[in-house]
Formats: sequence, structure tokens, C-alpha cells
Amino acid sequence: MLGSHVARVGVAGVLASALAVSTSRAAPADPVERARALFAQAESDEDSERWSDAIVKLRAVAQVKLTAGVRYHLALCEEHLGQLARALSDYRDAEDQARLENAQDVLRIVGKQVSALDPRVPRLTIRVVPPLPAVSLTLDGAPIDDGPTHAARPVEPGVHYVEATAPGRATSTTAVTLREYESRLLDVSVGEAVREPSSATSSPSPSPSPSPSQTTTLPSQAPRPRAAPIVATTVSVALAGAGAAAFLIAGAEHDSAVHTCSLTPNPAADACDWLKNRVRAWDFTAAGAWGGALLAATTALVLWAKPSADSASAVTWMLGPTAVGVRGHF
Repeated sequence: MLGSHVARVGVAGVLASALAVSTSRAAPADPVERARALFAQAESDEDSERWSDAIVKLRAVAQVKLTAGVRYHLALCEEHLGQLARALSDYRDAEDQARLENAQDVLRIVGKQVSALDPRVPRLTIRVVPPLPAVSLTLDGAPIDDGPTHAARPVEPGVHYVEATAPGRATSTTAVTLREYESRLLDVSVGEAVREPSSATSSPSPSPSPSPSQTTTLPSQAPRPRAAPIVATTVSVALAGAGAAAFLIAGAEHDSAVHTCSLTPNPAADACDWLKNRVRAWDFTAAGAWGGALLAATTALVLWAKPSADSASAVTWMLGPTAVGVRGHF
């Protein structure tokens, strides 16, 4: 980073000015005072490269006052945590806000951060082949609504999933992996046309009694698409990862709460309840995510266990005047 320590000192001044309270009678438990203390702790975490701890504190500060300086530090943490696309967006938001606030300390450094980070962020361009009307696309579950061109968009490094749907067509899912500095054109296509059951009806007519030798063969079951188990597996992995992340954040919140509470001179028994509630919230989030991951994993196992498109089946009914039978293979 270009002069990151000096930059943080300068941005700290901007934040302190924005959060200052012009009264000497402010209570020690004042939210602004707590935010200033948390920001100072976040700076210390950044100096020690504890980026996960720092970003938790900065998000708490942002709930009190989201200045250009706070945005800059959030982007700095996101960049070091590998969230490059989000960091680039927050750097640009910090630059725009700094112009409105005339925050010169931020403006002197954020432009260099944007220039250095921009080429590192992967870009993904999506093209539907062959082009069809009314095609709907999602990227990692989020709808893409930028018209038929689907221009290059910044994405995080790693694996991404593109789902394509169209009326009367089966849904298709395509996976793509991108690394830093990489731009990719991804061609996706929707599934095969889905045949609607025939609605034609005919007048009933008498049918002769079947003889013992007459048989009726039912067509094999249509192949099941494999997108469902893939999506269920992906959701299970994502929820498990989210639960792990929430558990780690809860640990960081606990450590931060203990330290912050020790600095609060308020002797009241409930003085630190607001910090405990944040830790509990993250614990509940982790438990909920893991519960969802277990449910999604169970669903994925059931879907994977079902016959695939390669397992054709046939059923033959034996109809006779005195008996009905069935035979076939599955």
C-alpha cells in the first residue's frame, strides 16, 4: 500500500473531526465516543494486519457515522481480505464522498488506491449463444438486468455460477473460475425445449377386451436435469462457509467487546449489553447458516441419489381378462 500508515493517520483526523462533539459534558457511554474508540482500535488492528478484526470495528463505526474516511478504511480491509470488487467499489464511493466533504486527506490517497486496484479486479462478460428472446440470467443467484449486451462486470476472484432460463426451455447452469487481472467472455446457453403434454382429446370408443397376449409399454421416464443437485450442493457449501465466517466474526466481536467494555468507566450492570448483543447476533447467524447448510446438504444427497439421465427405465403392463401384471427394468 502507498503510505498506508501515513494515510490512516490523515484519515483518522478526518474521522475525528466528523465525530467530534462540542461539549465537555458528554457522557462516557455516548455512541460517538464509542465509535471514536472503536476507530482507534481498528487502526491498531490494521497496523498489525488483523484485517478481519479491523473491518468488524469499522462496520460498527459506520453505523454511527459513515464518512469518506471510514469508507476508505473499509475498502482497505476488503482489499487485504481478497474482496477486490467490493473494495474497488468502496474506494470509488469514498472518493466521491470525499469530494462532497472536501476531505483532502482522503482525496490525496484514494485515487492512487483505485488506479492500483482496478487492473487486479477480474471482469466477466456473459453472452447467450444462440441469442434467444426473453432469456433471464443470474450471476451467483443475483439477477443480471443490463440489457442484451451483458457488459463486462467486476467480480471477485474465484468460482462463479451463471444460470440461464427462458420460457419453454430447461434451466442451465454454467460455472466459471476467474483469477486476478483476468477478463473472460463466457458463452452460456439455455437448456433444450420442454415439450408440453398434448391437449388433443378424442371421442371415447369401445375397445375390445384384451387378450392374455396383449401388452402395453409405457415410455421411459424423462431424464432428470442435474442442475438441482448442483445448486443444492453449492448452497450447502456457501452456507457452511457463511456459518464459519459468522463464527469467526463472533469471536472477534467477543474479543472486541471484552476490550471495549473494559474501557467503559460506567459501573452499571447493563453498560456493556449492547456489545453482548452483537456477539449473540453473530453466534445465532452462524448457527442458522450451519443449520441451513445441513438442510441443503441433505437435499443435495437426496437429489444426487435419484436416477440420472443415463439410467433409462421401461415399464410393461400385462393385461388379461383375469389378471393384471407389470414387468420392466429400472
